[in-house]
Amino acid sequence: MFDELGLFLEDHDYGDADNNSSSTPGDLYKVTSAKEGHVRWMCSTHYNELYLEVTRRPVLEAIWDNNGTFNERKGTAKVRIGNAARGADFCWALSSSPFFQHIYIFLDWIAAATDLKELVLAIQQSNLQQVELNVQTDSPATLQSQPTLRSQTQTIQQKLAAQGFLPV
Repeated sequence: MFDELGLFLEDHDYGDADNNSSSTPGDLYKVTSAKEGHVRWMCSTHYNELYLEVTRRPVLEAIWDNNGTFNERKGTAKVRIGNAARGADFCWALSSSPFFQHIYIFLDWIAAATDLKELVLAIQQSNLQQVELNVQTDSPATLQSQPTLRSQTQTIQQKLAAQGFLPV
């Protein structure tokens, strides 16, 4: 019975190309599991909840792996990253997570220019509205940015370039 329903849902025409209607039947979305390839259909409400959970999990795990904290109500996080490998994992998770608004990032190792470039790219790809960054360098001066709006990511890049981390 369910196989027939699945075939019907997959083969059914849900509207012509000129129509702005979605290509999903009603509010159903087709979800395929990554490991087994199983197909299931779910309503838009559950689909949106699943999407939120799937996008939140990697960055929350990256924060917790670095003994960081996350305040869900405020959308803020604090994270202290101890080495380049953890930094790379965190940057990947941050760039794929759409739900942070404000983050405090402390890099507890002497970061190379490539590490900082990766961090700047992750910040640009995220939905962050405000970033506070503390970076250790191989110079005696420590770079600290003021709270920075997402639209002013260039300011972070300029500060990194001024300290010799990024080419201008």
